[in-house]
Parts: sequence; structure tokens; C-alpha cells
Amino acid sequence: MRCVCVGVPLLEIDPQPGTGTVRTADASTTDIPCSAECTSPLLAVQKLCPEVTTTLVPGKVTATSTVAQAGIGLPGVPLIEVSGLTATSSSECGKGTGSTTLPLKIAGVPVTVSGDPNTEVPLVGSGRLIVNEELPSASADAGLKVNGIHLVLPTDGGEVILASADSSIHNRGD
Repeated sequence: MRCVCVGVPLLEIDPQPGTGTVRTADASTTDIPCSAECTSPLLAVQKLCPEVTTTLVPGKVTATSTVAQAGIGLPGVPLIEVSGLTATSSSECGKGTGSTTLPLKIAGVPVTVSGDPNTEVPLVGSGRLIVNEELPSASADAGLKVNGIHLVLPTDGGEVILASADSSIHNRGD
């Protein structure tokens, strides 16, 4: 669960905040303090919050990442604004499910986004904006990584990921 910007000039921000790996055989909630802000000259993000909840019978893990407000203003890409962004990933034996909720504005205009996985929103100019990006968790018996927003800049210009939640089940023993 994190905010990360990779390979974007003036926008190198380490992933934050994160719960790290949560391993447990007990029902629990891992709730660390929110980051107040994550800023650079081209990105402003406020209140990033991760949480992981595990339950028993059935064994299930749910990871949630929220971003209160964010604005991405990159050269050649219209201003992208979100508020109340929430990415959720849940995994249990045999399956993973995910979702993303958000109000989205591009260049000041509200954009309606379906709840479908891997929804691509067209941008004027260049780059790709993927909402509710869902990817299989690496090295897991079952799991899913959900990126609330994934902005991919053209010609290896880097990427910005907001609200990333990853849940997985390992060693199911079946």
C-alpha cells in the first residue's frame, strides 16, 4: 500500500507509507499512521493510509490503501485530480478480488470510471491512465495487487502509482 513515482524527473518519491509484510495465524488488523503528505514539484498527495486485516475461518486477508486527495501535473499530461481514492485487495484460498473507488477529474472535468478491472482512461496528448489496475500477486498461492491509479508516461518517461494494495495467501497446504 503506497504512493510511488518511478523514473519521472523531479518526481522521485520513495514508496510510502507501507505496512510491509503481514504474517499471522491470528485474526488481526495492522493499521499504521497515515503519511500526512507526499509532495514534489509535480505531485501533491495528502493523507495516504494503509491497513491490512486478516480473518480466520475462512482464512482471508484484505489490504486497503486510501488517498484523501491528489493532483498530478506533468508536462504534456492534463492535470489529474482525485479525492477519496480507495484501492482494496482481498485474498482467500483459491481467489483474489479487488476494487477501486474514486472521483476523478482530468483537466478540471469530472470523469466517470466503471468499476471494471484495468480500465484505461484516454488522455489528451500522451501517456496511459489505468484505473483499478489488477495484477496477480507474485509468488503467491492466491493473491491480487490493485493499483488505484497507474499513470504510465510515454517513451519511458516513468510512472506514478497511487493507492496500491496487495494481498496474498501463501502455503495453503492443499
